[in-house]
Amino acid sequence: MAGNTYVTTTQLAERIGYDERTIRENMVDRVFIRGVHYVQPFGRKILFLWDVIDRDIKSEAFVANVVDE
Repeated sequence: MAGNTYVTTTQLAERIGYDERTIRENMVDRVFIRGVHYVQPFGRKILFLWDVIDRDIKSEAFVANVVDE
């Protein structure tokens, strides 16, 4: 995804105010979808696509999904 800002779990936690553990254990593949909100190049560390997450956080449907968790 050209022009996207990739962030680590630590950086994402700082930006959205959730604990890293919560993101890893409760939000990956429930709220954040692989290939949409994050990538895992070479099967290693997860990199979140900040531009997509930032856009989706502003959408009511995404916020409702997070609250339901």
